[in-house]
Amino acid sequence: MAGKKLNVQKELTELAGLAEKCLQCGLCSSICPPTRFSEKGFNVRRLSMKILRAKAGRPASLGEIWSCFVCFDCLKLCPHSINLPEAVVRLRRSLAHHGEAGEAYKGVQLCLENMLRYGRMVSVAKTDVRKRLGLRVQPSLPEEALKRLRLLMEKLGFTEEAEMWRSLYGGGRSEEG
Repeated sequence: MAGKKLNVQKELTELAGLAEKCLQCGLCSSICPPTRFSEKGFNVRRLSMKILRAKAGRPASLGEIWSCFVCFDCLKLCPHSINLPEAVVRLRRSLAHHGEAGEAYKGVQLCLENMLRYGRMVSVAKTDVRKRLGLRVQPSLPEEALKRLRLLMEKLGFTEEAEMWRSLYGGGRSEEG
């Protein structure tokens, strides 16, 4: 999973095959929630065109890929079954591996850190509420279950992935207090 620095331009070149099949029919845009409602101007058809332009050597601004919901609605309607959500995920990972994900992947880092530490991705309640109720501030899984989860996460590469996010995005802070 982690360990390889992914090259954004290489990803764009590989994804060009998907974009070349696009008819620009607009069915994907008609159902895409971010295309229809996003203030950031995300457009799934425009993403396809940016991938093609990047193959031709033109620089591509990919900031809007963080607006995609990865809901796969576009794939459901596409007459050529172009898997743009997969392209979005691959491009996000490539950008993230180059430290270009900004705030988007700080949340991923926090989730990974919490999974490794507590066996869950997010806090179960606000710390002050838990303290007032006399509950442990950070409850976690039973120790044996947490050990098994950590072992599984390590075998799947999540431990290494969390370390990569920590190094790229300035350390980590799990959800304590």
